[in-house]
Amino acid sequence: GVLESIGRPVSLCGHSLGGKVAMLTALQRPDLVARLCVADIAPVRYEMEANRAIIEALLAVPETALGDRKEVDSALAASETAIAQGGGGLGNPFVRGFLLQSLQPETRSWRLNLRALLGSYEALRGFPAPAGSRAEMPALFIGGANGGMLQPKHLPACEALFPNARLEMVATGHFVHSEAPATFVELVDRFCADG
Repeated sequence: GVLESIGRPVSLCGHSLGGKVAMLTALQRPDLVARLCVADIAPVRYEMEANRAIIEALLAVPETALGDRKEVDSALAASETAIAQGGGGLGNPFVRGFLLQSLQPETRSWRLNLRALLGSYEALRGFPAPAGSRAEMPALFIGGANGGMLQPKHLPACEALFPNARLEMVATGHFVHSEAPATFVELVDRFCADG
């Protein structure tokens, strides 16, 4: 795999679902991970019904509209999901802009395999750590203090799997890395330089 080809342990960072992948990689192959950085997700089960509704709304956009970003944005903003979520989720232009990065207008499709995500949704809500697994590398968890998914109450779950974990909270929502990029980069750079 990619990590093996580097030839030495790496600093591995992931956000949200990518954070779950990074944590599982660190637990299953600690020999490949020198430092772990996880942005706004914890190794716990989340309710996340709003995210299921977002996936369903993306799937509901007519294929004819997928060739035009503005048309897709308008369809998402007017969706029942956006209305129900108010200023959050699809009601937030920032979230729609983030999702629209995955739109491929030239092929009228999404980069994401939305049907696979929806079909695996129950499994994705949880965290499938093998019983008794632990990884001793330094681990930095960065949470969004203003409604992000990683909150101080999750630190014990992080420490149970990653005993050398520490938590930093940033005054953002879920998208810590794009809502406060300078702060995020500073935290990650300092963490990686500590080794």
